[in-house]
Amino acid sequence: MLEAQAIARNCPHISVLRAAGSRPPIVLFPGIEGYPFAFRRLADDFDSDQPVLATQLPGGNDDEACVEYSIEEMTSVLAPQILAACPSGPIVLGGYSLGILPAFELAVRLRTSRRVALVVSFDGFAPQFYRAMKPLHGRLWAHGRSTLSDAQWRVREALARTASRAHVAAMGQSRALDERHGRARQARLQVLRQRAVMRYRPQQSITAAMLLFRAERPIDWLAGKTVDPLYGWERYVAGPIDAHTLPASHETLLSDYPNRDVIVRLIARNLDDTLSSLARNAVSR
Repeated sequence: MLEAQAIARNCPHISVLRAAGSRPPIVLFPGIEGYPFAFRRLADDFDSDQPVLATQLPGGNDDEACVEYSIEEMTSVLAPQILAACPSGPIVLGGYSLGILPAFELAVRLRTSRRVALVVSFDGFAPQFYRAMKPLHGRLWAHGRSTLSDAQWRVREALARTASRAHVAAMGQSRALDERHGRARQARLQVLRQRAVMRYRPQQSITAAMLLFRAERPIDWLAGKTVDPLYGWERYVAGPIDAHTLPASHETLLSDYPNRDVIVRLIARNLDDTLSSLARNAVSR
């Protein structure tokens, strides 16, 4: 992995959460809000030998147009920066909620050129899986009501203020969040990103192993429970899928310490298993 200063200088959508370490770097993709600060505390819980990077979705910087990016276009913006920051060796790709889709898309693109050691989904559904959860009009109504509620915006604005004053500075992303980004811009970005989710229809699968973390309390706007414990990923992941349900809501999955401890331990264990398997395969050849 490149040095943190070089990444900050050359990769405007990448934040270095943990710079040092010899293990394959973990690259994390955020949810619909698009900013990486939700991963800050999770990154701090990893061992000192584990590098951790986080991406910022296109459209969030002051100098970027507030336009629609498809999942494929998001990945095309982020992929060169990720590969520049991690120029060799295997990597781990993880995504929270919506973020699992550009993480998956990048895994598809890298399947022939380099080894993706592990894909980690933090309560993220497989492409098109949301259609099985609730009729479209019900999803849109409930999602819009949740997104625009005063309570939701108070939480988002408090997070934005905290991130802009502390977390973002610590991650070297001084422009990532700005208080001039008002409700209208954020609401528009979220609508555009949700539309990108609805339109994403990948035609290929991956052979990498997947680690799936499910929230015990489902997302409100999806209304409900699913009969598929793998969230539809069997269709797109040919490798093993290790699924775990954590006692949290979708929103608190990454913030509660007991959950973070479980997440860190399981990522380390699954990564060790994959690296051991790769080493055995290399010896057998």
